[in-house]
Parts: sequence; structure tokens; C-alpha cells
Amino acid sequence: MLLKTIDEFISQNLDEVNWRGVFLVDGLILKLFHRRTPDKELPGIIKLNQLDSWQEKARYAKRRSNQKYISLLKMTKEKCFRNDRPPTRQACDQCMASKITEKQIYKRKEVCLPRIMGLPIEEEFDGFHHGHEIADVKYEDSFNGIAIKLGVHLKSRTASRVRGLGRSVYAIKSLYTQAFYLAYQVLKGDVDFDVIGISIPNAISKDVLDSIQLVMNNLGFSLLVVDESDWLKIFDAALEAVAFEEAA
Repeated sequence: MLLKTIDEFISQNLDEVNWRGVFLVDGLILKLFHRRTPDKELPGIIKLNQLDSWQEKARYAKRRSNQKYISLLKMTKEKCFRNDRPPTRQACDQCMASKITEKQIYKRKEVCLPRIMGLPIEEEFDGFHHGHEIADVKYEDSFNGIAIKLGVHLKSRTASRVRGLGRSVYAIKSLYTQAFYLAYQVLKGDVDFDVIGISIPNAISKDVLDSIQLVMNNLGFSLLVVDESDWLKIFDAALEAVAFEEAA
């Protein structure tokens, strides 16, 4: 109803505006943002096995979703609580400067999900949260040789659902909000990303994925999804990477 009213108002009162995009109501001001025009040919939805760094460094396509790592998915959070303290900028910098061991990965509260995600592709992602972060994971990769910028919002694993996490789950509501706000920031010109991603170590319902992809694609973005099956492979690749470092 609101969308119809706004569309009718624009059509009847603003002849010079041909608007299809996103809007923001700020007090009594209606702000309109046009759909982003992508300058790169990317699919509507992207998976990790399509990204060059994951193919080349993590050998992702050859990995299997090993269920033995489910316990790691449950105990590893979006931010660590090492020494029973929340992460700080200094602690995260120290973590980045050190080598992660297999023992640390298997120790509860010791390593965060972003740090694990970076290990297979030799990237340094941290779990430091200050409440104003643009995205939990920000990095550059390539898709079929095309350089792309990715911004990914990440949540800890929550209780599973038979059909995957639905819209009523708090973590999914948060991912909706954060992903679409990131799209708004790009449309406003504050940041620049080609791909916006959501990540949680759970299965996600098809309805949620379809709805997020539809809106993201209509706004001019590709969507990256990193779910439970991906995280099982990420942990497999991360453990292999640290084992190689420890043996060197």
C-alpha cells in the first residue's frame, strides 16, 4: 500500500522523475535512490566455488561438506571471546599478526568465524564489532577473471529448522536489515561493492534466499550466499591451511 501510494505520488506530481529503485522516508522528506547500474556482467547469485580465490587457493570445488565439523560450526561465533573478553581492536590486530593453530580452532571462544573464513584464501578478516561496521567481511576477489568488491554480513549459527531458517528467525531478520542497509549505503555513494553477501552456518530457507536475491538484483547487486554446507567446506580448508603452516 505504501509503495503504491509513493509511486502514484511521483507519477502525478513529479513528471520529470522516472523512478524505479529504493526510497527512504527521513522525517517529512522522501529520498529516492535510483537502481544501481552494474558495470560488470555477474550472475544474480554467486557461490564461493565461483570465486577465483576460492577455486585456486582453497581448492573449494574438490571439498565436501563433512558433517564431522558441525560441532565447530556450533561453537565458533561471529566474534571470539578469547580470555573471556570481547574482541578489541588491539586484540584483533594481535590475532592477525599471529598464526592460528589447529588447537585454537578446536578451542571454544578462541577464534571467530571471519578469521576462519580468511584462512583458506590467505585473507585477514577479524571479528571486531564497533556498531558502525560497513560489513563483517570486506575484500576483493574475481569472478571469471572479473575483479569484484564484496561486502558480507555474517551471523553465528542458531537453532536449525527443518526447512532452513525462515524470515521469523532473529538472525535472518538481522541479515535482511544489514544487507539492505549496505545496499542503501552503496546507492548513496558512501561505499562501493559489486556483490553483497549474507553468511550464517545454517541451512537457509528457499523463500528467504529468493526474496533477498530478488530485491538485491533489482537494486543492481549480485548476492553471495555462504550457508551451512559452505561453512563445513570452509572449516575443512582452514584446518588444512593451518596444518600446512604448522608442518612448515
